[in-house]
Amino acid sequence: MHPLTGNLQNLNDNDLNEKIKQLHQRLLWAYAASPNSVSQIQLLLDDYAEERSRRDNVAMEKLMNQNKDKSKDWNDIIDIGKKS
Repeated sequence: MHPLTGNLQNLNDNDLNEKIKQLHQRLLWAYAASPNSVSQIQLLLDDYAEERSRRDNVAMEKLMNQNKDKSKDWNDIIDIGKKS
């Protein structure tokens, strides 16, 4: 974790996605103009990407729980050719 990252959980999804986009742009610039700063930008980008992944996992877990609450299971929805 980069020491200047801050608390990413306070950002809304749009701000988080925008920051990831900006960091990708800065990383491309850094490769060309300032190779010494690449590792620092990459550390920041990793932190933001990890937060994005955490949020995606929470959303998926919520969907799975909602589906189970409705007495449905993914196995009922997706037939993978199970033999009887």
